[in-house]
Amino acid sequence: MSPRLAAGAVLLLDRHYNALTPYLKGETNMYGVTKNGTCVVRYVEQMGNRLLLRPHNRSFPIETVAIEDGKLAQQLPGRPSLLCGNGNSASLHFVEHTSSNRHTEHT
Repeated sequence: MSPRLAAGAVLLLDRHYNALTPYLKGETNMYGVTKNGTCVVRYVEQMGNRLLLRPHNRSFPIETVAIEDGKLAQQLPGRPSLLCGNGNSASLHFVEHTSSNRHTEHT
């Protein structure tokens, strides 16, 4: 399985969406996660006082990080909403979020 984000891709995080409730019913959300002084992009689930960080490629291990008291918003800076330069061409993928929990995809 190829990586979800290609090397050199630029990702914009929506800092207003860092709740752990699913954006789409039945799907796990992908987030930017602060880990070891850097930001990684993973599918995130909460298990007790830890965050499970699942990579897109299932051949890589699942990681966990402790939820720091009162700092969940800093640990989850946001959900990806804009991706530039993923793959061989400079493609643009934009997801328009609406208040009715529906989204429209534009390329």
